Amino acid sequence: MSRGTEYPIVIVGTGFAGYTVARELRRRDRNVGLLMLSCDDGNQYSKPMLSNAFAQKMSPAQLAGTPREQMAKRLNAEIEPNLSVEWIDPVAHSLYLSEGGQIGYGKLVLAVGAQARVPQFGGNAVSRVLSVNSLSEYETLLAALDGASKVAIIGAGLVGCELANDLLAGGYSVDLLDVSMRMLDRFLPPEAADTVTQALVAEGVQWHPGAIIESIDTAESDGRQLVITGDNGLRIVCDVVIAAIGLIPQTVRAEPPLQINRGIVVDRYLQTSAPDIYAIGDCAEMEGSVLPFLEPVQHGARALAATLTGVATPVHYPPMPIDVKTPAHPVRVVLPPVGTRGGWQMQNSDSKGVYAIFVEEGGAMAGYALSGDQVSRESELTSVFEARMSA
Repeated sequence: MSRGTEYPIVIVGTGFAGYTVARELRRRDRNVGLLMLSCDDGNQYSKPMLSNAFAQKMSPAQLAGTPREQMAKRLNAEIEPNLSVEWIDPVAHSLYLSEGGQIGYGKLVLAVGAQARVPQFGGNAVSRVLSVNSLSEYETLLAALDGASKVAIIGAGLVGCELANDLLAGGYSVDLLDVSMRMLDRFLPPEAADTVTQALVAEGVQWHPGAIIESIDTAESDGRQLVITGDNGLRIVCDVVIAAIGLIPQTVRAEPPLQINRGIVVDRYLQTSAPDIYAIGDCAEMEGSVLPFLEPVQHGARALAATLTGVATPVHYPPMPIDVKTPAHPVRVVLPPVGTRGGWQMQNSDSKGVYAIFVEEGGAMAGYALSGDQVSRESELTSVFEARMSA
C-alpha cells in the first residue's frame, strides 16, 4: 500500500460491521476504490459464535471464516492487516497510522467495534481475568480451560448467560455472579428474568445474586487456581474467571475532534459530526443508543452503502428482536427505544415461559419480551410491529 494515496472509500475495521458495509457497497458499485484497514489479521469470522462454541468443542480454526486474501478478491478491495489509526484530520481528509504514514480518503467509515470492559477489582490475579470478544481471546480462553473444571463468570447479562449455558453443556462447573438479583434483568421484565434465572439454576449454574466482588487472587495452596472474595462472606475457588460485564465502544482521535458520548455520535445517515466520516456497529451511538447487535448493522450497512454511492439514505430500523442463545430457556426481546415512557405489562407468565409487552404512555406497544415456550409468539408480535410502522 502506497502511503499518501487517496482512496475514494476507506473502511477502518474488518469485523462484522466493516465487512457488511463492504459487501453492501459492492452490491451497488463493483469498481469504486476501496481500502480496508484491520488492526488484526483481517480474516473474517463470526464473533457471535464465540459465546456458544465451547459445548461444540470448536477450535479457533473451525470458527475462522474466510481468509483476508479471499475477502479482498471477493470485495475487489485492498485489505491491509495489522494497521491501526493514530488520528484523523477531518479537514484534510487524512488518516495517520500508528505505524507511520498517511492515507487520504474521500469518504471514511469507522467500524472499529468495542472492547470488553475490564473489571476494577483488587487482588493479585486481576490480570488473569479473561474475556471473549475476539477470536484471539477465544483462543486464550480455550488454553485456560484445558484441564480446568470450574469456571466463574462475572456478569449475568446476555453474553454471561450464553457463556454459562454453553460451558455447562461443555461439562464445566459454572458459578455466575452479578450485582443484580436476577439474570438478564437489564433486558427483561422481572418475571421473564426470573424464568431464565430459574432455568439456568436448574441446569446446574451456581448463582450468586447481589455479589459485590472485592478481590481476585491466586490460591495459596495452588498457584493455578483463583479465589474470588467479596462481601457477605463470598468466596469462590475456581480455575478460570471470565468477565462479561459489557463493552466499551472504541473511538478514534480526530483533530478537530468528533462528537463522542458513549460512542461515536452519528445521525440517521450514520454520519459523524465531521463531513464524509461515518460510523457503524459497536462503536456508534445514535439517538442515545449503542446497538451492539447484528441486525442493526445489516440495516445500517444497506443505508450507508447507498449514501456512500451518492444516494443519501437514512437508516430506519424495523423491530429487531434480540436472540439470547440460552437453550435452557430461550429468550427473544425487542427493547423499547431509549427514553420511552411506559412500562411492561404481563400477558402470560408461568414456569415454562413469559410473554410481556412494553406499552408506551399513549398505549402503543413499544417492545416485547418472550421466554421459554412463549418465543413461538415472535412472528405474531413482529407482524403487529410492522403493521404499526407502515400505518
